Amino acid sequence: DARQFLAFVPLFSLSLFLSSFHSLVSLSLCLDSNTLANNPRYESECTKVNDLLYVSGIKVAENRELLGGVGITHVVNCAGITTPNYFPDQFQYKTLYIHDEPSANLVPHMYDVLEFIDGAKKAGGKVLVHCTQGVSRSCSFCIAYLMLNHKVSYEEGYGTVKAKRGICNPNVSFSGQFSRQK
Repeated sequence: DARQFLAFVPLFSLSLFLSSFHSLVSLSLCLDSNTLANNPRYESECTKVNDLLYVSGIKVAENRELLGGVGITHVVNCAGITTPNYFPDQFQYKTLYIHDEPSANLVPHMYDVLEFIDGAKKAGGKVLVHCTQGVSRSCSFCIAYLMLNHKVSYEEGYGTVKAKRGICNPNVSFSGQFSRQK
């Protein structure tokens, strides 16, 4: 009986399960449409989240002219495991060595990334946050920035980034990690 089972599940585990289940359902419903193969325009698009924050994949991160044209001064490389910092003499970099997999934990990196973004803001700069495709890791950090600096919920932050970059789709684990942050 489900009620007997739920009586033994701690509330935290239940909320984590429901959050993960909701994200998994959302992921499975959107998976076919949230790929670069189905949305090639995003491969070379430096998506503006707000006046400070941009998000993309590596094709943008390796395009010096595009970055300069947008006014990017700082770059958060969320794919340092596979992607170099292409222009370290021209831009300030924050490099993260994170795999896009459920076992990866973004939370320990969150405040360093937010401090880096705030530093760029204070210097009058603009920040590109990128990962390999600009779908999961980079979008997750943009959502976290909106949550903490604009005091919005995970859902509101996700909605803002998703409205700007249609392929935004943080993996289930990342969604769960940030949705639990206050």
